[in-house]
Amino acid sequence: MGRGVWGIDVSKFSVKAARLEAGPSGMVLTQIGVMPYEGTDSGEPVNLDSEIRHSLAELKVRLKIGSERVVLSLPGHSTFNRLIKLPPMQEGKLEEVVRYEAQSQIPFPIDEVIWDYQFVERNYAPGEEKEVILFAIKKEIVEQFLANIADLGLNVEAIQFAPVALYNFLSYDQDVGTSCIAIDMGADNADLLVVDGAKFWIRNLPITGNDITKSLQKAFKVSFAEAEKLKRKAASTPQAQKIFNAAQPVIRDLIGEVHRSIGYYKSISKQVRFEKVLVLGNASRFVNFQKFVSQTLQMPAVRVSKLNRIAIGGSLDAATVSEELTTISTSIGLALQGWNESNNRVNLLPPAFRKNREMKRKQPMVAVAAAGLLALVGAMWVMADSEAGTLASKLAVSKKLTGEINDQKSKFEDAKAAAMRSELPVRAIESLDRELDPILRVMNLVHANIGDNVAQAPTRRLWIVEWEVQDEPAQHVTVDRSGRPGRDVQREWDPARKLKFRIEVAVESLERSKELVYAQIRNDLLGISKDTAPYTPTAGKKSVVREFNLQRGASLARFEVVVKDRIDELKPARLISKEAPPTPKGRYQLADVIIEIPMGKAPEKPAEAGK
Repeated sequence: MGRGVWGIDVSKFSVKAARLEAGPSGMVLTQIGVMPYEGTDSGEPVNLDSEIRHSLAELKVRLKIGSERVVLSLPGHSTFNRLIKLPPMQEGKLEEVVRYEAQSQIPFPIDEVIWDYQFVERNYAPGEEKEVILFAIKKEIVEQFLANIADLGLNVEAIQFAPVALYNFLSYDQDVGTSCIAIDMGADNADLLVVDGAKFWIRNLPITGNDITKSLQKAFKVSFAEAEKLKRKAASTPQAQKIFNAAQPVIRDLIGEVHRSIGYYKSISKQVRFEKVLVLGNASRFVNFQKFVSQTLQMPAVRVSKLNRIAIGGSLDAATVSEELTTISTSIGLALQGWNESNNRVNLLPPAFRKNREMKRKQPMVAVAAAGLLALVGAMWVMADSEAGTLASKLAVSKKLTGEINDQKSKFEDAKAAAMRSELPVRAIESLDRELDPILRVMNLVHANIGDNVAQAPTRRLWIVEWEVQDEPAQHVTVDRSGRPGRDVQREWDPARKLKFRIEVAVESLERSKELVYAQIRNDLLGISKDTAPYTPTAGKKSVVREFNLQRGASLARFEVVVKDRIDELKPARLISKEAPPTPKGRYQLADVIIEIPMGKAPEKPAEAGK
């Protein structure tokens, strides 16, 4: 796999990622990923900053993002954009004039924002005004976002507005014609994008996909989660028309906003004639949405469902990309900017952050220059020393003294090694005692929660497939029996030490979602009925989480559940269980349960050895 660039679209309800490589014939899409946040019954995430950081961390590990360049978009729409016209000017004066105009056009103090501009490149008539698009965002919003994800180690190269990234994707890969409009309907926001030749105009619409869900929630008197499922599956039910009719007033209001926006743009651009409407976003999949938009706006409505110029590579297939394209279009536009393949290259990364990036890039060159300078100094010293013949006798005395010092040093090291050899067995026993107690406690608690799968309902059956306990690195005493570097002995009082448990679990799938699988493991194996603090223990279960005061996503004592792919068959020889799985082939879901316990503090009570 070659070098790639990641586009990561961070929204209020999910994180979407796409990776592009430069192939022989153009851009190649090699990886995609979508990570929704965990929300409450109202659809709002519990803690947005925490969910963003957790989801980005999971995506980085799952997709192996590593140190490759990343272009990000920010959640929300606390942004400013405006198309301005500048008088004819001399070459080289554009940046100076734009800076002057920015101070009067941007409705915030200029030192409190990060701003950039894009010159509209087209054929201008002699004496015609030049067109420039201004972009700005509050500095504190960007700095707070970057501080929240700083510990993830992402190689952030640029920050872009999501609607602008969508424009970059559409203009690069899709047939936008001379002029068109695009409606991007997400759960938390809806954007109207007007594409008018080389320029564009953006408006954030006040009606979103969640408004459609809330209208169904009210009409059918169900919870938000049930209304969301109804919205997603409406097209495949006999009640499709009834469901659409319940949401039609909200969609009609949305189209009314689009009508007003088109009217405004036509008032400032007299010659524009729109040819079609492009619909994107998960909410645009709602039953009859595309047909209603086309009929109401009196122009063809086209769903973005395939790539035209960008090839598909890696392990992706055309069907998967087609299904997710309406969701990851913005991510692809961000990655295109990272390859300089976009029409708009606005970058709202703070100047201080850019400077730090440049310093890190120049560090290897500085190191080479310093090494060269040291080599030069060393060469000059050798030349001077060779010419100082009078120092020869003093050099001999120095060598003699050096030899005596080395002898004393060797004796000291031998004595030190002998002392450490006598200390080694005590430290090994001390470390073993610290490790054994939490291992037994975790195994006893988990073992107590494994039910009788023969008597359990299908939705409650689970098996332990594999246990693994790792000792996370910390400070070490590294000696062998001879006193030389060798086998590690942990210092039990070191607070940086942690025991890491990986428990691989299999559950009956029954075609359930990963969210339901996760909930079952959390309730039945870890013993908590919800994963938001304060934790509530599951009735009749031992709570591993409460016992060790684990926190999801924390840096010290923590737990995580990562649901993986389904498998065809469980081998009884691999199971840590009393009975073989009775379920037919192809109906198991694997998950990793990760538990990390710091070893810096001794347990308050010793554990008894279980069976």
